[in-house]
Amino acid sequence: MAYGVLCIFAATATGYIWFLNHQAITLHGPGMRDLNGFQFISLFFVLLGVALLLRWKPALSLFVTITAAVGILLIIGSLLSIKESSMALLNIPFGAALLVPLTLMVRHKRSSRISLANGH
Repeated sequence: MAYGVLCIFAATATGYIWFLNHQAITLHGPGMRDLNGFQFISLFFVLLGVALLLRWKPALSLFVTITAAVGILLIIGSLLSIKESSMALLNIPFGAALLVPLTLMVRHKRSSRISLANGH
């Protein structure tokens, strides 16, 4: 349930960023950076969040896969860019935090497999 709420929050944040960018382009002209892709990301997060809140099992696997992939990319990217900026190392804790759902899912799968083997 917490993952669903997290996805809804992410959808709200990306939707708000898209809205502010759209307003800025309207006010200041087309010279601003266009973030129209954020509306699709926001819609994806809403759908994923609702699916997680409804406890749809494939949605959990998708959420864990996406967060793990982004976490691994953040960690590897920051390690590869140490020579350019040491500030990139700040991405490592964020990447590690995104690996938490994967860790919890693996731990849950192992404990359920062990309990099934014991007949419980």
